[in-house]
Amino acid sequence: MTNFDEIERVLRPHKEALKTELESWQTPLAVEQNLLAAFEQQFPKRPWYRRWPVLNWEFGGGLCAGLLVLVLLLNQTSLWQLIPGRELASSGSLTTGSQIKSQFNGGDGAYDMYEDIPFMALYSGEEILQQDEMRIVQAQIPNAVLASMGVTVNPEVANQSAKAEVLIGANDEFLAVRFLPN
Repeated sequence: MTNFDEIERVLRPHKEALKTELESWQTPLAVEQNLLAAFEQQFPKRPWYRRWPVLNWEFGGGLCAGLLVLVLLLNQTSLWQLIPGRELASSGSLTTGSQIKSQFNGGDGAYDMYEDIPFMALYSGEEILQQDEMRIVQAQIPNAVLASMGVTVNPEVANQSAKAEVLIGANDEFLAVRFLPN
């Protein structure tokens, strides 16, 4: 087994002697000046307009990808427009849950039909209750997407889609989801 303390004890005097001997050695100033002049001659200073980075394909592609991600994050509601479905809120404006219920409760009982199906919370109940304004969006979700998320799907109906309602908060966060019968 190696004892590092023993090795350090043996080498310490030799390291001290080497350190004191090298302290007296110094490079003459002329050597440094000659090296800097040779470097300046081999790599001349470029004009200011050539120092700017050249816009190449990698930089342009990265910039475009970053802008695309930024647009998608800032406008999450447009993602729901890509999914076939319809928005239950009247004009796309944010409404409270009681306003949505009264809006669709209008005497025919169409909204009350799904009232006993609970929403599955995607956030804690406290975060959902803190929302001032919410809206419900209805969408068709392919069963293949549900299967990829770990939901058990009958293989016979894997090519079909499921009807769902999503509760969306004021800052376009998905708060809860419930699946409706077809």
